[in-house]
Amino acid sequence: MKKFRTRKIAAVAALGFATSFAVAAVPSQAADVTLKLVMASYTDDMVNYYDGLSQDFENANPGIKVDVDVVAWPEIGQKVKTLIASGQTPDIVNNDEFAGEAAAGLLYRADQIVDAATL
Repeated sequence: MKKFRTRKIAAVAALGFATSFAVAAVPSQAADVTLKLVMASYTDDMVNYYDGLSQDFENANPGIKVDVDVVAWPEIGQKVKTLIASGQTPDIVNNDEFAGEAAAGLLYRADQIVDAATL
């Protein structure tokens, strides 16, 4: 149970982080924004969990839609690599496999897309 709680906190933090991106990405004119998330499935209930979390986020942030793709843990790395290769890069990924890509400078740092006051 503690493990699931830790992951739940991480998921909430990820959506909170998404808020930072959304605030930075939304122009002064009210344009609709869709955040694309790829999240790992740790339990059978993760789809329902992320659906509820996304709905709560969307209700609190009109004009921002959250599109969550919940992927089984063993397949998430390949799924994200395929999305990136096909030009469909997600905005947020719940995965730790991309240290190599980060080291190669292929990923944005948070300070490159969100102003310092938001961080």
